[in-house]
Amino acid sequence: IFSADSEAFFFVGYGATRRVEKQEQVDLSSRRTSMFARAQRVQSLFEETYSLIPFNSWLPSQNKGRFVQVVTIVNKMLGTGQYRFTGKMDKGEYVFERAGLKVPFRVMSDGYRAFLGWIGDLLHHVCVTCPSGKMLVENRGIVMVDEIDLHLHPQWQLTVLPTLAKALPKIQFIVTSHSPLIVGSLEWMNIIVMKPGADQSVKPQRIRWAVHGL
Repeated sequence: IFSADSEAFFFVGYGATRRVEKQEQVDLSSRRTSMFARAQRVQSLFEETYSLIPFNSWLPSQNKGRFVQVVTIVNKMLGTGQYRFTGKMDKGEYVFERAGLKVPFRVMSDGYRAFLGWIGDLLHHVCVTCPSGKMLVENRGIVMVDEIDLHLHPQWQLTVLPTLAKALPKIQFIVTSHSPLIVGSLEWMNIIVMKPGADQSVKPQRIRWAVHGL
């Protein structure tokens, strides 16, 4: 149960500052020796300077079957009407395409980079822990994301959580948000409001009325 490559107790977390490391600065072997891998998977929640692992530093090493699965999952997570992950590289960067326009990750808008940044890091950990012969979508675990709506277009906020749930159905996503559009995309039983209490405490409360579609 202490193995970093085990799918047991799979838990990953992402803070509101989601900076993706440049490929030339990524040293996965150094990361493995500097800190327990399971601690690294939640370090972004507590340390703003912690950098996420980009697609181009790990995806080429995956076998063809895993590669196809990753491309498929990324496009499912993006949903309809967004850029599509081509799985092709240009000058060392993976390219995304929409309406014939091909854009490398580094020059995409803040919304896409904030979203795809933690998605790429998450799928790296999924690939590391998923047993050989098992589909990536079968991985179970918990993923926490602070401010899930960060830089996302309002229309995308309405669909991001249902889309994530469908793309990785065995993963439980626990997210925070201040966006009423995020709230309106959910059923009431999936929403917990954090209410301020006495002495700087916080009380979790469920709402008891329908908000879906509002």
